[in-house]
Amino acid sequence: MQREVGGNLAEIIDVITYTIRERIRIKGEISALTAQATYSGRALSIMPVGLLCILWFLNRSYVMEFFNKATLICGVGALVAAVVLIIIGSVVMSRIAKCRGVTCLTTIIIILVILGILGVRRYWL
Repeated sequence: MQREVGGNLAEIIDVITYTIRERIRIKGEISALTAQATYSGRALSIMPVGLLCILWFLNRSYVMEFFNKATLICGVGALVAAVVLIIIGSVVMSRIAKCRGVTCLTTIIIILVILGILGVRRYWL
């Protein structure tokens, strides 16, 4: 085969082996970085709930202001809004962590456009 092709077969196999090893190494690095982003998103999602629990045990009357009869609508509304925002943030973080190549860039651009539209809309009203 080497006579027909006219190349150094051992050198070609070495280059192919090196390329395959580098691809495996890079995939490992990418999986480590995405795992870091995933756990950061989980930690950021759990943090407000943990803070609410700490406040519940330290100063229960402060947390119970959310459920006071005079401010019940605003308090429950604020808690619901917080839960919705936590869920949205968790979904965004997981989408960023799972994205690959062009899909990642598209996802980030869509998120920035939505945030920009919401920010502009807020000032228009």
